[in-house]
Amino acid sequence: MLLGGASDSAAVVHWLSKAPFRLPFNEPTGDYAIVEQKAGGAYMAGVQGAMHFLTSADGLRGLRQRIGGKFPAAYLVIVRTSQNKMLPWRCHYETHMVMEP
Repeated sequence: MLLGGASDSAAVVHWLSKAPFRLPFNEPTGDYAIVEQKAGGAYMAGVQGAMHFLTSADGLRGLRQRIGGKFPAAYLVIVRTSQNKMLPWRCHYETHMVMEP
């Protein structure tokens, strides 16, 4: 499991460079968006939301079902996080992609 942001982790930069998603800040809406392009990063509430999702029994059970019953060696999971004062408030599965290690 790799959690972090592109601004402070070369490993995150490496794996995100292989992913078709990036998470840029959308000025007009004041929120982050999932964009299907290479490169990107994550923001702090998003990292905390992902940690919450990936450490909850319900989150992992649902993810395992979506992936097909067995976790692959490498995969990318997008978790949508609502925030309140930069802290995660709600989070839920959005999409995933199996990656080649």
